Amino acid sequence: MQNAKLDPFSATHEVRSLRCEAPLQACLRAAAKQRATVADEPNGAAWKVAVAAGMKQETDAPNGWLAERLKMGRATRVSQVVGAVARQPTSPAAAIFKRLSERLAT
Repeated sequence: MQNAKLDPFSATHEVRSLRCEAPLQACLRAAAKQRATVADEPNGAAWKVAVAAGMKQETDAPNGWLAERLKMGRATRVSQVVGAVARQPTSPAAAIFKRLSERLAT
C-alpha cells in the first residue's frame, strides 16, 4: 500500500481558510447578516462588497475564497468591486465598509 502524500498547497489553503473563518463571522455579525442567508442576496450587494473589502484589509483571504463564502460570483469580480471601494469613497459599499470598520474596532 502506497502512502498518500500531502499536497502542501492544499494544507496551506486549509490553514488560510481556517484563519479567515473567524474574521468573516465577525464581519457578518457587524453587518447584521447570517451566513445561511448570504446566497439570498445579489452577488454585488453593497454589504457583500463592504465585507469583502474589510476581509481583504484585515486578512489574507483570497478573492476566490471570498467569492465562494459570500456568494459573489467570480474571484476577478471580487477584486474589481473591492478595489472600487477605495476609488469611490462615496459609494454605498464604501459607506457600509466605514461603518463595519468602526463596529469591528470597538
